[in-house]
Amino acid sequence: MKLLAATLTALFLVSTGPVLADSIKPRPEGGDCGVMLGQMPAESIWWGRYAGARTGHNCDWCEESISVEACFTSETDCQNWLYWTRSGYPDRTRVAGCSLGYGGYRKH
Repeated sequence: MKLLAATLTALFLVSTGPVLADSIKPRPEGGDCGVMLGQMPAESIWWGRYAGARTGHNCDWCEESISVEACFTSETDCQNWLYWTRSGYPDRTRVAGCSLGYGGYRKH
């Protein structure tokens, strides 16, 4: 029985592996905005920001909140970071977005 279960699991992983791999977004590490600002112009930095919350792990009435920013060289990396950050803290979203241009700078 264990052999059958292991075989079926292996067949499932082999048959669905590429499909699953294509649907999973990469999870990029965000860059330090201050460091990146010293290395490239503000107008070429993708600025990701998110503020939200989630139910605490130890109780149903506790809430954990975050407010974070990260910088990227591509919109795709910024959007993927935002996806994963939002997934971890899906409640009470107050700020969520990626924009080209760090800080107050916006490309026109």
